[in-house]
Amino acid sequence: MRPRAVVFDVLGTLVHDPFEEEMAAFFGMSREEFLQALRPGVWPRFERGEIGEEDFVRSMFRDGRAFDLPAFKAMLQGAWRWLDGMKALVRALAGTGLPLHLCSNYPVWYRDLESCLRLSRWLRWTFVSCEHRMRKPDPAVFERTARLARLPPEALLFVDDRTGNCEAARRMGFQALPFAGAPALARELARLGLLSSDSLPQG
Repeated sequence: MRPRAVVFDVLGTLVHDPFEEEMAAFFGMSREEFLQALRPGVWPRFERGEIGEEDFVRSMFRDGRAFDLPAFKAMLQGAWRWLDGMKALVRALAGTGLPLHLCSNYPVWYRDLESCLRLSRWLRWTFVSCEHRMRKPDPAVFERTARLARLPPEALLFVDDRTGNCEAARRMGFQALPFAGAPALARELARLGLLSSDSLPQG
């Protein structure tokens, strides 16, 4: 079936993810040190909306260290940027009239991200984990996303940089493409008849 809508992941697919590089640097740590210092399970709970910002700050690190939340959020806002070629690709795809949705694992900071990059000019924030209290690759995420998109799963093309999420989407009936850069994705979209060759972003 030719997809009737596309569902995009956000961080790592459309937008640069500062989770390991910029976040670690903010705390003066290497990537490995940062990941080791995090308290297991806290970030997923924050993404599911089970805890708020204050609880997140208190419990993010194993050793309970405090940090400057406004400065941390300012760092995130400076790090978020469209991945190479993706803004042009999304604009071209939106220009065809195809509905474009977002399906993201992210905390309440997705609102700040929207303010910075205005993804909603072309895409709809259909599913965000903090609003629905569940995260990919939970099968219920894809069931709800299809329902909110008002289309059967097989009519939706899901694009995510994490292969596990793509596999979970396929198990729920979605078509899925692992994200491997804008040029490769543009070629796949053209192959599926969603973009014409002359509208493909260059580079």
